[in-house]
Amino acid sequence: MRWMAVVLLVLLAACRDEPEPDYGIPNYDPNMLDRQHAACAERGGSFRKSGISGGWVCFQPMPDANEPCATSSDCDGLCLARSKTCTPIMPLIGCHEVVLESGAVVKQCVE
Repeated sequence: MRWMAVVLLVLLAACRDEPEPDYGIPNYDPNMLDRQHAACAERGGSFRKSGISGGWVCFQPMPDANEPCATSSDCDGLCLARSKTCTPIMPLIGCHEVVLESGAVVKQCVE
């Protein structure tokens, strides 16, 4: 009977949650970048540094890439004003003229 008490104590000790390490930054997750990379790859995207800041971005290929469009409602991404085609990837980094759903042409800049 005594051995059952010892086994029970060992099992209870194994169930104890280990405290999260304190990194000194609220909600800091040292594995977040790895998880974001894996989630991007799972969606068929390409995870790489981009823009002026050099931040990590998940570039998603668009299923209607380079298809003809009249407005952005014709695309899963954006409708490029110059070529009147749907964007091949999202986000589209840089400044580009795009056609809105209303048909208006605007310059959109994304960092």
